[in-house]
Amino acid sequence: MIDEPSERLIEQRIRNRIYEILEILADCDAGVDLVGIKGYFNLFEDFVHRPSIEAGTSALSKDERAILLEIAEFLEAASETNPDFTKAEFI
Repeated sequence: MIDEPSERLIEQRIRNRIYEILEILADCDAGVDLVGIKGYFNLFEDFVHRPSIEAGTSALSKDERAILLEIAEFLEAASETNPDFTKAEFI
């Protein structure tokens, strides 16, 4: 019999993935090289807009959640402002 991971464990794993993505974002050019320009802006989106994060019930602290949502807004605005820019234009 295989036990399913708890919801809390899943939320902690998601928090870990978010921190890995933040490292990619912090690497700037190297991050773009790693995941591509579209991935640089969209990878974060896959994890941030989860009901648990938006509702404040994830494994993130209140401060972490506030900062992540602010980063998400910034990335979304940058992506919408010029959705088709290239890596050369970004750098």
